[in-house]
Amino acid sequence: MTIGSAAPALDIEHWLSDGGGQFKRIAKFEPGKVYVVEFWATWCGPCVASMPHLAQLQKRYADKGVQLISVSNEELQEVEEFLTRPLEGSKSEEETYAKLTSAYCLTTDPDGSVYQSYMEAAGQNGIPTAFIVGKDSAIEWIGHPGEMDSPLEQVVSGTWDREAAKKAILAEQTRDMIRNQIGLAMRDGDSQAAIEIIDKALKEHSEDAQLVEFLTQIRIRVQVFPATRLAMEGKIDEALKLLDDLIEKLPEQKAEIKEVKLSVLLHGERFDEAAAALDEIVNEETDPIKLNQIGWMLYEGAKDDPEFSEKLLAAATASAKKAVDLSPKEAAVMDTYAHLLHRSGQLDQAIKVQSEAVKLGEGQNEEHVAFLEQLQAEKAEKK
Repeated sequence: MTIGSAAPALDIEHWLSDGGGQFKRIAKFEPGKVYVVEFWATWCGPCVASMPHLAQLQKRYADKGVQLISVSNEELQEVEEFLTRPLEGSKSEEETYAKLTSAYCLTTDPDGSVYQSYMEAAGQNGIPTAFIVGKDSAIEWIGHPGEMDSPLEQVVSGTWDREAAKKAILAEQTRDMIRNQIGLAMRDGDSQAAIEIIDKALKEHSEDAQLVEFLTQIRIRVQVFPATRLAMEGKIDEALKLLDDLIEKLPEQKAEIKEVKLSVLLHGERFDEAAAALDEIVNEETDPIKLNQIGWMLYEGAKDDPEFSEKLLAAATASAKKAVDLSPKEAAVMDTYAHLLHRSGQLDQAIKVQSEAVKLGEGQNEEHVAFLEQLQAEKAEKK
């Protein structure tokens, strides 16, 4: 079942509220009216948190032919006990979940038949999930109730594009299926199978820009997975050999692979080699965000380690410096560079750079200001 499918009948066993008698207890949908069928449970925090919103929606659309029906599959007694609870956050014991949900139709169907007809038929496995049933008794939308305000408004007003919505949800279902297939292959340690799934999906779904972007990004992670696994096993030389082979095989991906190589060398505590690898990255990389991230990562390792590799510290400082050169108006990038300068013993230069970081942030970043004050105090102590 998907968008455009005929909405299944509602064989609900227990109706606990009906909007104070405003709504009929229905089995079949009445043409010309709009319905929301929402699935929930007493144990589901997000479901309970959605109740005030559902009550508001029902009140807003009650005179526009909209009926909201919330369906649990728990035993009647369990739901009845829940409804007696005071409303969370309320100061009055009189404000109960029974009173809150009296605005719409709260129900439970212990045999799970409605759940099967909707949730299982639509491949949905998480709650809360809502189904909007349109004026011709067809499914118009499926999703989280917190996200249905706009679709519901459009369905009620007659401006909803069902075919576009159907296309969108089918595309998302396809993406989920492919992600799950890749995940299963990787959990089995079969990176080759995962690559085959990715390549097949890239060929068959080339028109889906969102999926293509995801697959392109994940493909390189899958390709380097055997090397990272070897590194975790302590087989650093074997991991490096695999990565060097990948760089030759995939020159267009060498930047990403070299970052993995840096991580492997750091994991293996081969710091001089890591410094050389980072020098290569700094020479070739043009993305200031990546360079800044690498610089800060290494600063975090160096700040409290007096034995930290001087060569690696110098390479990290060069990485931060290039990030500044590429993005001279970013206070966060300046801040990283100043930290590395300070760790390298270049206090005066660190003060100069951090002063610029504070200026760029107009003095609003408390951490930047505090670090500048720390540097200035250290300078004063040395006089």
